[in-house]
Amino acid sequence: MHGHPPATFVGIRATRRALPCCPSPACRDQRPYRADLNGNRQEVIGDLHKALRKTSQGGVHLSQAILTDRVGRTSVFVGWWATAAVGIYVTATVLGGLLDPSYSHVSMHVSELTSSHAPNRMMLAGMYVGYNAALGGLGLALLKHLQRSRWLVVASLLLVANAVAGVLTVTWFPQDSYGYPATTAGAVHIALGGVLALLSILVMFTAGRAFRSQMTWATLGQFSTAAAVVMVVTGLATAVATAAASPYMGLAERLPIGAFLLWLAVVAWYGFRYQPEPFPGGRRGVDGY
Repeated sequence: MHGHPPATFVGIRATRRALPCCPSPACRDQRPYRADLNGNRQEVIGDLHKALRKTSQGGVHLSQAILTDRVGRTSVFVGWWATAAVGIYVTATVLGGLLDPSYSHVSMHVSELTSSHAPNRMMLAGMYVGYNAALGGLGLALLKHLQRSRWLVVASLLLVANAVAGVLTVTWFPQDSYGYPATTAGAVHIALGGVLALLSILVMFTAGRAFRSQMTWATLGQFSTAAAVVMVVTGLATAVATAAASPYMGLAERLPIGAFLLWLAVVAWYGFRYQPEPFPGGRRGVDGY
């Protein structure tokens, strides 16, 4: 995906032809405009003038100038939240293994790092709470900075729900440590683990459908669907490995987790690199308005 679609230049020519000659305030409502991310009117010519100034000063491609004029104010927040989520989760998991020599990333689940009697439970639980807070922030950022559709609203709400469930699994309902009696909190933890897996899959499916309505994010929509399918397959493999008490069940669990973290990383890259732009006319068959 390189720059802006050729349709941009068609829009520029059409805008120039459509500009009214009347400079009075009474004619203002007749000027070309588009709805900005908050639903307010925004004159198209303003963005074109900014882009033309960039082009004349630095030789920047006009379509890329239009893109970068707005990216710093919008989807970059999506990038920061997604980056924070990936960074915190990976750091907490690696740090947990380093602090506890008895912990094995190959044979033990991630939840054992914050189990009821884990040696570094409080510190690591706090870090995983931070990860889930970043997930919730990502959900709200997507809702605020992308062209809103029913699919995007659902994906954002699912991300927030995922974050809430994740906080519960490391605070009030931790996994029971091996060698200790089973508790109600431990049973709830197992149930919430299944909910988290389902929510993560649904997030990627619904977000993928929403991203397809953005010209510059359409490829990310396809990747999101593929990542969700990978998570379904590897999640089933994890369930089988856990039920069989396989010595590789920790490694198996990291496959679906890795698919979700990879998806977050790609979303972050798109957030930093590409400003989401809706298709002309809305493409109702795709975005579900």
